[in-house]
Amino acid sequence: MESNLTNGLTLMIVGMGTVFTVLILVVLTSKYLVVLVNRFFPEIVKNVRKSSLVSTNNQILNDNKSVAVLTAAVDVITSGKGKIVNIEKM
Repeated sequence: MESNLTNGLTLMIVGMGTVFTVLILVVLTSKYLVVLVNRFFPEIVKNVRKSSLVSTNNQILNDNKSVAVLTAAVDVITSGKGKIVNIEKM
């Protein structure tokens, strides 16, 4: 009986160690992959001027009040993560 218990505990420890090792390898590999992708394929950031937010041919959206309302709505809906790039009448 004691032999079965010892074999079971040994097998459990070896199995848990194997799973832990594989998970560590997955985490390290994914971190390394992120570093490589960011180094060789950097994200291109476009500079957006504030004057491009409001289209000059849209009389309805030219006033600051409408832009403020739209900006506030986007902030509330996206929890501050969204930004307005361009406003055009559809």
